[in-house]
This record gives sequence, C-alpha cells and structure tokens, in this order.
Amino acid sequence: LDDIACYTTALSAEELGATENSVLYENSFDSGMVGTAVTNNVDKGVYVHHEETFAGRDGAVFIPYTESTSAPNYLATGISPFAGADTSDGLTFSYYQYINGTIWANDRIALGFAQGERDECKYFGIGCNGHFRFNNGDGGTDSSLSSAGIYFDYTGTNSSITNKKWQLITVSIPDDYHLNVYVDGVLADSIDVTGVGGSGHLAKGGLLDFLTSSNTTLYLGAYIRYWSSLTLVFDNVKCFDHALSAAEAAAL
Repeated sequence: LDDIACYTTALSAEELGATENSVLYENSFDSGMVGTAVTNNVDKGVYVHHEETFAGRDGAVFIPYTESTSAPNYLATGISPFAGADTSDGLTFSYYQYINGTIWANDRIALGFAQGERDECKYFGIGCNGHFRFNNGDGGTDSSLSSAGIYFDYTGTNSSITNKKWQLITVSIPDDYHLNVYVDGVLADSIDVTGVGGSGHLAKGGLLDFLTSSNTTLYLGAYIRYWSSLTLVFDNVKCFDHALSAAEAAAL
C-alpha cells in the first residue's frame, strides 16, 4: 500500500480526476536526476546527487548545504514546465521537501523559476519555510524594482513547515496577486502580494506570464541569489495547469 489518504468532504468525480489529468510536468526522480547538477560548495565531501532512497521515499535529489551566495549548490532541470500554458484558471506546483538545518526567520530560496544568469535574472522562488520572492525586472536591484511595482518579498514564515521530515508543499496561484500554500494537503497560508511590506509589493502583475514563458526554467536549490543555508532533499516535483482547489490539494 502507498499514499493512503482520507478527506473531510466527499470528492466529486471532477476533483478525483482533475489533478491526474492536468499535470504539465512530473519528476519522481526514481531513475535519477534530470538536468545539470552544480556543486560549488562541497559539504563534508557531499555533492549534489541522486539518492535511490531517502528517509523512506524512493528516488530523491540531495542538495548539500550552500555556504555563501558565491558558492551555490543546485540542480538546473533545463525544463520550462509551464511554457505556453493557459493561465485563465491559474497554475500550481507541488513538491516533497526534507530539510535539515537551522530554519532562519528570513529563509532563503529552496525551489525557484528563473530566466537568465544567476546574479542578473528574473526569478520567482519559495524558501524552505514559505518565504516568497518575485523579481520581474531583469537584474535590477530589489529596492528599485519594488518601487516600480515589479517585485515582492513575502517574509512571513510558515509554522507548519518543520525540520527532518518529508512534507508535501503545494503552491496554488489563482492569479498574479494571490498565493495559497498547502502543507501536507492542509491550507497553511493565503498571501495577497499587493500588500506585502511597504514598497515591496507587486503592483503590475506579471507572475503568470513569467511562469509560462519558454525562457523560464525550474531550479532546485540555491540558483537564485538568495542562497540556501540548509541541506535540502526534493522528491516528486509536479506542475499543474490550473490553481488547485483545497480539495484537489488535499487529494495529492
């Protein structure tokens, strides 16, 4: 037996089948990593690598501790999972993560989407603890971009995310300005990015267009300039062609 789940509502036929039929991208890493593994900081002899099994799950990507912004460790998948997707019903991505280390209050990016070179790129990323950043300005400084309405930095931490445990993180994006975050199928945060922190908010949208660009590719680990201070392990990354409802997120 595997993936036993119980729900608090009677799921409709549409809810039962919707997530399976709407997957744009899926990688369980059962057969290895897909993409380019980059290790700039070898932590205790460990490089970015594939694990056949890790903490009870089959197939995973192991990203060792990144020491600084100049020595990032990450997996560049080379995949544009949302390219050309219809965004009228939003988008969703989900993944399992296992983190080992200190979860800082202002945590660093764990998984992200980016265009261009690492230090001068547009990007959207989520930290290990639910911290989001979106930079839609081709490498400009965060302060100048936020005042122009094309950057946001959501620094709220998600208390549902814990250390040394596999957890399913699901980010449902119904439109350019809202994010619903589920942890193990339970709604843990609802974010309105039009009002995040002073001038650091998104006034001009662009998030869904950015994600569906063929130039936007998926990265696991510390590709985005805000480095990760934790050991990260990923499994079963999925992208969906609509914003999953609460029932659909619970059914993953």
